Amino acid sequence: MNWINPGPLSGLALYLLTAVSIAALIYGMRCQGEKRRIVLTGVMFGAVAFQIFHVFEHALQLGYWTLNPHTKPWLTPWAETGVNGLAYWCQILPGKGATTNRGVEVLHLVGNTLFMSGVIAMVVLAAAAKVRSRATTGTLIFQGFHLAEHVLLTATLFIGGTGWGASTLFGQLGGSQLSTHRVWWHFTVNAVATVAGLLAVRSLYRAGALAIKPSLARDTRTSSTPQFIGAMAGAMALLIALPLALGFSIGKPALPMARNFAMSDLIDPGLWWHLANPYILLPLASLLYLISWMRRTNSLASTA
Repeated sequence: MNWINPGPLSGLALYLLTAVSIAALIYGMRCQGEKRRIVLTGVMFGAVAFQIFHVFEHALQLGYWTLNPHTKPWLTPWAETGVNGLAYWCQILPGKGATTNRGVEVLHLVGNTLFMSGVIAMVVLAAAAKVRSRATTGTLIFQGFHLAEHVLLTATLFIGGTGWGASTLFGQLGGSQLSTHRVWWHFTVNAVATVAGLLAVRSLYRAGALAIKPSLARDTRTSSTPQFIGAMAGAMALLIALPLALGFSIGKPALPMARNFAMSDLIDPGLWWHLANPYILLPLASLLYLISWMRRTNSLASTA
């Protein structure tokens, strides 16, 4: 397969996005003062935007599983094109494991590495501003565990030919048992990490730890543990509602009207329009929004 087609180009874009995020994190940590805050805020915004669509993808999988619990987990066309593209580049690497399985595991590894770069940026920003945030700590714990899981899955796939980790019950499951466990496991971990991450962003913003600041900084340590748990539960409920509805309408089999509305012929993986990838576009859009917000804030401050 020629690399100048949607799959390999999509995979290459995901590699580059992750590399840029890590490089920006390292650069931001080496900077000082306000420049450091600006760069790390940008890394955090981009990573969180990526993760929002990531958990949306897993929620769609969960919706599809509800209709088809004994079939292969469903991927959005962007994710499947990305899997094919990453698998293409994985062919140059030594080791075991089917090419498609390599693409799947590397996709998860790349995505979780990118989000982890944003989580580390959160932690550094919180430490610099001396902000004690339960949400930031919780995000670091959950995402650290999640990333370690995908490092283990990818390494064991390349070494032994089969992914081995908590999400596979350490090789004890197969068939639809394995796919069901993985669908639910990954959605749950991603949902918890995403909700915690959004709460962490909120707490850092309210404390004035980011490059964008509220009109009045607030102490983030006033919320109680029950309030924190309640907020996470409520946010997770909101996360699952719309994606589940979409999963029911897009999943196969579906009602003829729903399937026609979803334009199933147009969402086959590997088409050129899949290069308009939300995994890439949402982080870029979040950075543009951040820049616009900062400019607007600065202009207001200068006229005050």
